[in-house]
Amino acid sequence: MANPSIVGSDDTTNATEIVIGGDRAPLLGLPGPRGRGVAAVAVNQVGRLVITYSDGSILDAGHVIGPTGRGIVEGGVDAAGHLILLYSDGSRVDAGSVRGGPGDPGRGVASTNLDGDGRLHLILTDGSDRDVGRVLGERGPQGRSVAGLSINGRGHLIVTYSDAATADAGYVVGPPGRSIAAAGLGQTGILTLTLTDGTTLDVGSVVGPRGRGIAEAGVNGAGHLVFVYTDGTLVDAGYVVGPTGRGIASTAIDASYRLIVTYTDGFTADLGNVRGPPGAGNVSGPAASTDGNLAVFDGATGGLLKDSGVKASSLSSTISAASYWLAGG
Repeated sequence: MANPSIVGSDDTTNATEIVIGGDRAPLLGLPGPRGRGVAAVAVNQVGRLVITYSDGSILDAGHVIGPTGRGIVEGGVDAAGHLILLYSDGSRVDAGSVRGGPGDPGRGVASTNLDGDGRLHLILTDGSDRDVGRVLGERGPQGRSVAGLSINGRGHLIVTYSDAATADAGYVVGPPGRSIAAAGLGQTGILTLTLTDGTTLDVGSVVGPRGRGIAEAGVNGAGHLVFVYTDGTLVDAGYVVGPTGRGIASTAIDASYRLIVTYTDGFTADLGNVRGPPGAGNVSGPAASTDGNLAVFDGATGGLLKDSGVKASSLSSTISAASYWLAGG
């Protein structure tokens, strides 16, 4: 039998015919019917698997959800060392002993000791002594410390050690700084600083604008306090004069020796009797006197009077105050 051969392409994957004994036959058959695919898969409310295909057909694949299981709600070990499990369906299961018996008592470190050779000993709680080994090394050479610090004439820091050795730590003194040598304030209020190295710094204006003062103050004819400022402005501070008061226009003693005060507003006040009762003693005065003057005692006998040289009218201010009070003013 002749071997078949494939024709139509050097690549057999693209061959279209097969030749067997000189007869040709198509390599590929006719297209088959269109297949269907799974369009959707779902589990319905009763737990059954429902498959929907691409041609619209539906297949119920049966029950796929098992009965509700039970879970562990609580677990614990009781006094006997048993594990007790409580399930969600209310059932209780003793899972058996889960606690072993007591172990052998351990031993700890009761104290430590360092012997003369530098070895560390651990004294255990059972009384045994465990030698851990040497924990101290050989003594090292004597160290040195800083005995003193100084700065030499070149500004270098010199360190002197306890073994008398010295070390130059380098330059530690900075260049000389500069300070203010003088300060001046110009006519425009600019502050200028002159430094010790000769440089001049303009700090800027340090004088604020000129203020204004009171050049004059007075009360005008309307009783208002008026201020005149140095910049020429005038300010009326308001009324500062009170109403006009009243004064004593005249005083007189009537025939009954009562003091009558007449005020500038026309009001008259009777201040009462100003003559005392007749005295029982023998009082005598000078041969002459000045009309309107007050008499005073002359000496300590109580029997002589003299002219005081003071007129009664000069006491009007005192009488004014007393009469004003007596009149209820």
